[in-house]
Amino acid sequence: SSFSLTEFQEHLERGGAAASNTGFMLDEQTVRNAAEHDFRLLADSPAVDKGVKVFVPWGLYKAVGEWNFQLNPKHPDILYDDHFVLNDEWRDRGMYLQIPRHDLVAHNVTSEDYEYGVLEDWAVGALSFDGVSQYGSIDDASTKADYSWTDERLGESGSYPGEKRLALDVRDESFLIEVYFKTTGSHTGGTLVSKGTDKFGYHLALDESGRAQLRLGFGEQIYTATSLDRLNDDEWHHLVAEYDRDKEVVKIFVDGTASRIEESGALQRSVSLTNQDDFTVGRHSTEAKGFFRGTMDFARISQGSFADSETTIEELYEWQFNGPFLKDFFGNNPNGTRRDVGAIESG
Repeated sequence: SSFSLTEFQEHLERGGAAASNTGFMLDEQTVRNAAEHDFRLLADSPAVDKGVKVFVPWGLYKAVGEWNFQLNPKHPDILYDDHFVLNDEWRDRGMYLQIPRHDLVAHNVTSEDYEYGVLEDWAVGALSFDGVSQYGSIDDASTKADYSWTDERLGESGSYPGEKRLALDVRDESFLIEVYFKTTGSHTGGTLVSKGTDKFGYHLALDESGRAQLRLGFGEQIYTATSLDRLNDDEWHHLVAEYDRDKEVVKIFVDGTASRIEESGALQRSVSLTNQDDFTVGRHSTEAKGFFRGTMDFARISQGSFADSETTIEELYEWQFNGPFLKDFFGNNPNGTRRDVGAIESG
C-alpha cells in the first residue's frame, strides 16, 4: 500500500518527528515554463517563501558532542547528540544505530520550554533555560562503558572497549567549545558547558559581569581566561573557547572575532583534564549552582584546535552564518521572509 501526502505527514507526527510538514499538494502551475526548463517560480506561486532555513555546522576535528536542541515532541526530556567522527568504531557505514550517542537528559524541561531558534526554522530547535532548575547532563560512566554491536549487513557482531571511546573528557589534547546562545536580560553567572569540579576539568560560563570565562582546573593549578566582551545583552552570540596545547595558548572568539582576554593562573600543558564527573550544559557539572538563564541554539565539543581541523575561526564563522546553504543556487539571499521552495529565488 502507499501513503497519501496527508497520511505520511500524520505518520511522522505520530512517530514524534522533529517536523512533519513534508510539503503541499497543488493543482496549479508553480514555475514559469517547465517545458522549456525554466523552473523559476511564478511571482504569485504558493511556493514563494515556503522553503526552510537549515543550519550546517562547519566540520571540526574529533567533534565528540554536538547538540542542536531540537524538540522531539515525544521526548522533550532528551537533547539529542548529532556528532559524527569516522573513527575505528565504524566497521561499516551503516552502524548509526549501533554506536552510542552523547544524548543529554534535559532536567525539568517540557515541550513548552523549546522555541524556534535563529539558526534554522524547519523545526523547533532552541531551548530556553530558566536559570533555576533546568539543565542537560550525561552520566560520565555511560560515555566510557564497553558496548556491544551487531552489523547485520556484514553478518558480524562484537564489542568495543570503553577506554577507546571518544568521551566528553579532555585529556592532554587541544579542544574547542562552541555555543550559540543569548541571555535573558542581563543575566550573569550562568554556566554554558561544564565537566568537573571547581578545581578540576573545564568550565565555560558567564562571570559576574556577563563576560565569557573559560576555567581550566589542573588540580593544584587553576587557570582562567575571561573575555572583555560582555555577552549578557539579550542578543544572540556565537562563542568559541579554544585551548591549543601545541601553542600553549587559550583564545576566546566572540561573533567570529578574537576577544581580548584577561588571564590568571598558568596553563599546564602536560596535565590531563580527565575526570569522572558528569558533563552538563546550563549548570555546573558537580554542584547545583551556576544555572544559565537564556536560550541555546547550538553547542559543540571538539577534541582538537582550529589548527587540528585545518581551518580558522574566520572560515567557520563565514560558513555557518553566510554559507551557501543559506542562499539559492546563484548565491542570492532570500527575497522575502523565508527562502522559496526550489533552487532559485523568485523576483
